[in-house]
Amino acid sequence: MRNDPDLLFERFRRSGDPEALALLFDRTAPQLLAVARHLLADAVEAEDVVQATFLAAIEGAERFDPERPFYPWFHRILRNLCLNHLARRTRRHEVPIEYAESRPSDALTPEREAERSALKAAVWDAIRHLGENDRESLILREFQSPTYAE
Repeated sequence: MRNDPDLLFERFRRSGDPEALALLFDRTAPQLLAVARHLLADAVEAEDVVQATFLAAIEGAERFDPERPFYPWFHRILRNLCLNHLARRTRRHEVPIEYAESRPSDALTPEREAERSALKAAVWDAIRHLGENDRESLILREFQSPTYAE
């Protein structure tokens, strides 16, 4: 199957074939964008994360184990990048445009409080699905802010 993501990525990995990478993008980008939009609730940020996912996959191609399926590895990259964006947003106390209201930011209506609570629950749910080491590292780094050496 010429458009199978596993075969396309392996072809790119072995030969650096830009056509294989373009086909891989065409085949997978719409699904990745849908997942990123769902996780981030921000269309522009989701597009950025999808592009960053491809860049990370290209840069990490040598580390990819061709004996394992491509898609789970690729989706993990996307998920991790989404979590990084959510953590940065949480640290800066940002609210995506779709959640923002035209009222001043200090007006915490019941609807806005519910939206913030839902976003916070989604972030913590995503964090709970990480492996133990990744979860601990993320929580320590993003929420307790130790130095990288610590």
